Amino acid sequence: MFLALNRSKIITSVLSSRRLLSSSSRMVKILPTPEKSPADKKEYRAIQLENGLTALLIADLQNEGEDDGLESEPQSPEREEEEDLSSDELEEDECDGEGDEEEGEEKSRKMSAACMVVHAGSFHEKVECQGLAHFCEHMIFMGSKKYPDENELDSFLSRNSGGTNAYTELEYTNYHFDVAPDKFREALDIWAQFFIDPLMKEDSVDREGKG
Repeated sequence: MFLALNRSKIITSVLSSRRLLSSSSRMVKILPTPEKSPADKKEYRAIQLENGLTALLIADLQNEGEDDGLESEPQSPEREEEEDLSSDELEEDECDGEGDEEEGEEKSRKMSAACMVVHAGSFHEKVECQGLAHFCEHMIFMGSKKYPDENELDSFLSRNSGGTNAYTELEYTNYHFDVAPDKFREALDIWAQFFIDPLMKEDSVDREGKG
């Protein structure tokens, strides 16, 4: 299962498509739209790729085009009264409220994200290979043929307000990342190459095994 959440045209173009999509002779089957709560304003589209991978595309188009909710707030009467405070009191109030403002801005930012769920976890390991699923989870991020630098994805995401992580469960392994919406397509390509053509270099295997 692959999930992608985006505000951009990458997703909205799929949402406006017909029952069957064709691109470069590859067929994409449109699956029934998942049920959702009436309060959920996001758009959903489930598809199945030619290789059998099932994907859920999610588009959050609410407030599309706005400046991510980071506009300055209108002046309130309480703000005007602050002008009567002494400079020391004002500085103290500003410092106290700085953390809350930053937290509010962080929550209001919309990000694009993707998640891959691989149906293989620690329950699938043989007795003589305990820990192999978690080991593979780490090795996947050690570069790909197209992007051989082990730190390519982390560096790109850190420069664009994003991050990546993964975890191994009993019956599946989850890989995910988020990034600024305008960098989603580029980040998705770097990330997807881990599953298409990972390097799994011998020296990386040795280093990870001793880590």
